[in-house]
Amino acid sequence: PDELDSENYTFSASLPDACQELYNNVLSCTLDCDSDPYPLSDAMEYSINTEGKLLWTKLKNKHEFDDPTQVYLRVTLGPDRGKSAGIPYVMEIWPSKCGSIIHNHGNCYAVINVIHGAIDIEIFNKQESDHNSTNHIMKFTAQKGQQTWISPNWFQTHKLWNSTPTYCATIQCYQYGKADTTYWSYFDYVSDYNTIDEFLPNSDFTFSDMKKQVMEEYRAYMSCKVE
Repeated sequence: PDELDSENYTFSASLPDACQELYNNVLSCTLDCDSDPYPLSDAMEYSINTEGKLLWTKLKNKHEFDDPTQVYLRVTLGPDRGKSAGIPYVMEIWPSKCGSIIHNHGNCYAVINVIHGAIDIEIFNKQESDHNSTNHIMKFTAQKGQQTWISPNWFQTHKLWNSTPTYCATIQCYQYGKADTTYWSYFDYVSDYNTIDEFLPNSDFTFSDMKKQVMEEYRAYMSCKVE
């Protein structure tokens, strides 16, 4: 009854059809698996925070927006399924005190599922033109086990920021509506010159490759600790 009495939530059955499909596909996603020798969440934290390790190195070498705080990793999950611009399921890794620029996702539907940590999300007017804008329509924090959504007309322009002392991991998934025949591969963002520019999101790793490498790093680390 508390949730029904609140205006802070959208009920999953009330989501647009495209978002319902995405939501149901990612709702049960978790980082840690009982069959793994170590928790993947711990292995990732070690790799992010330890100089010379896989995720630390990749983050240090990323210079997409000439701002060391506007950095995060994209880890693709599975193949292109033909309903989105590129691979629809991506795990994004947000280091502490880092985040995205203000951007939108080309009128697609999307669901964001937080699977580790927490992320602050600011929603802006769809035509926002100031890269330093603090004039958000709303702001909220999504924590592990919580989800949020995007449609062509709702929450389309946003900024994500990790204000916590540890990393955050989210599953971002995207899909175009059945009537949409134009698949936009870029997201639009507000540049330093307050113009709307285009950015093509790339893949830093596939999930299987990332998991294999960070687990190997963590296994070596734990072996040294035992000795």
